[in-house]
Amino acid sequence: MAEEQNKNKRRLKKLLNRYRLVVMNDDTLEERFSLSLTPLRVFVVAGTGAILIIFFTTTLISLTPLREYIPGYGDAGIRREMLELSQRADSLENATKNNDKFMQNMRNIISGKGSANVDSTVAKSKPIDYNSLTFTPSAEDASLRAEVEKNDKSSYVPFGEGATTTLSGVYFYSPVSGVATSRFNAAIRHFGIDIAAPANDPVKSVLDGTIISADWTIESGNTIQVLHSNNMVSVYKHNSSLLKKEGETVKAGEAIALVGSSGENSTGPHLHFELWHNGNPVNPADYINF
Repeated sequence: MAEEQNKNKRRLKKLLNRYRLVVMNDDTLEERFSLSLTPLRVFVVAGTGAILIIFFTTTLISLTPLREYIPGYGDAGIRREMLELSQRADSLENATKNNDKFMQNMRNIISGKGSANVDSTVAKSKPIDYNSLTFTPSAEDASLRAEVEKNDKSSYVPFGEGATTTLSGVYFYSPVSGVATSRFNAAIRHFGIDIAAPANDPVKSVLDGTIISADWTIESGNTIQVLHSNNMVSVYKHNSSLLKKEGETVKAGEAIALVGSSGENSTGPHLHFELWHNGNPVNPADYINF
């Protein structure tokens, strides 16, 4: 035990032994610099210096853009932006799917096919008993039908009222309800009227007729044309989608398209409507209440 204590004392003494570091001129042996050192002091100074270097290096890397050069250590701002963009992409994807389902349902409802989101397994497991169905409208339904019929009748105008024409007794159905934003002006080759309306509202045929064109152009977007009797042609432009094809026959008031903003000449959801008689454009506002 005493021998072990003596060894510890000798080790401590060695750590405290003084040494002198001398810098001399090799030619003249002149002393230039000297420093008194002990092994313990050298260890403490070196350890403290190493700790300070590590601390300042870590601080410099963590608080400056130098950290971006470390493999696997990305910018927190970029990671945050990537996460936000990923969430937005997911939201847009879900919104697009919902809009597609909504548009399909609207097309099916307008064309009389019913909703697209029908579970066939439920329909098969629970067949409809048609004998139990009642067709008596409720009071609310009857009131709504009367109001709609009243509005529809108010949209009819005899062809020839307010304008000189060889045709008489022709009644037009309003293609869409909205606000006229640009009037007919043949001087600037604007051969129709622009009616601002909510997007995806149904666009209706003004008269009975046959679809002679249902196509897309760069300027007018989705465009549909209907040929009527008495050499009348109605044109509907900038639709979001078309519900009829060439060669199909339509009735007055039947939906043929949906309001949109397609084409380079469109700046928002609206319908550009033109009316032609014997190959000449006529002012639709003279014959239709929008």
